[in-house]
Amino acid sequence: MRQAITDAAEGDEIVFNLGSGNETITLASQLQITKALSINGANGGVPIILQVTSPGVSAWRVMQVNASGKAIQIANLTMKGGNLGTTADGGVIDFAAGQLTLDRVTLANGKAYYGGSIRAAGTLLVIQNSLIRDNQATYGGGLYVRGSGNVARIINTTLHGNVATQWGGGLYQSQNSVYLVNATIAGNSANTGGGLYIGSGYSYAANTILVNNTALTAPNVYNSSPLDAYYSWFSPSGAARTKATSPSITTNYTSGDLGAMGDNGGPTFTLAVPEGKPAYRAGGYVYYNATDGFYVQGTDTN
Repeated sequence: MRQAITDAAEGDEIVFNLGSGNETITLASQLQITKALSINGANGGVPIILQVTSPGVSAWRVMQVNASGKAIQIANLTMKGGNLGTTADGGVIDFAAGQLTLDRVTLANGKAYYGGSIRAAGTLLVIQNSLIRDNQATYGGGLYVRGSGNVARIINTTLHGNVATQWGGGLYQSQNSVYLVNATIAGNSANTGGGLYIGSGYSYAANTILVNNTALTAPNVYNSSPLDAYYSWFSPSGAARTKATSPSITTNYTSGDLGAMGDNGGPTFTLAVPEGKPAYRAGGYVYYNATDGFYVQGTDTN
């Protein structure tokens, strides 16, 4: 894997042809990406696993992305990070610069100071159709995104089982813009903001579920700047801290309103909404274009 990255030219795509039983690639040190690059781990239906020697234990991450002005796409991979302690950031990926898109990716087992799975400081982070689970940090157990003018888009993605010993069990945001669309942030924990901690910047949520997180203060959402929420759902403890302007907010959640983590037919494991629960078939249609950004119209009952 390391040699493939070294040999790749700007804009190349790395693909895999590894048979069943050989799909796990173990890294003795972090990978470094400094060029425009695509990595596709589909591997003929046997997805690739990139992991440190002992996930959650080894003292290095899977990769650092430091590619200012360049775009990196990573798809169809599971990445299992290491334990960087309290002196380094990004337990699975340290995203230092550039534009990074993750699609159909699972990030797990990372431990760090900022960002159990990802510390994001690049200009654009897009995570879609993905799962971020079982990571740990001081700030941002699942994700830590920060940087003036930077943007993060979290779409069709679940953050579950992540822990922050201080702020933002699922996600910590500060100074930038974060868009949550069709996202589920549940089962995370922190001292403050068990699901989501918004320090500053702009936050937008559409068709997003923030429930069943735990914290001493603001179990689901802590925000010191506004959160615009459309067709999104919060348990009462989180809604009390949420400055939500929305055509449809439901707060009558109980611990049984989401199913267990499992294979519900998507590219990664998810938390399904059982029939008859508040969020079941109750979202809006979310659209995006470069002029208007994300916007919601009508009601999706399918």
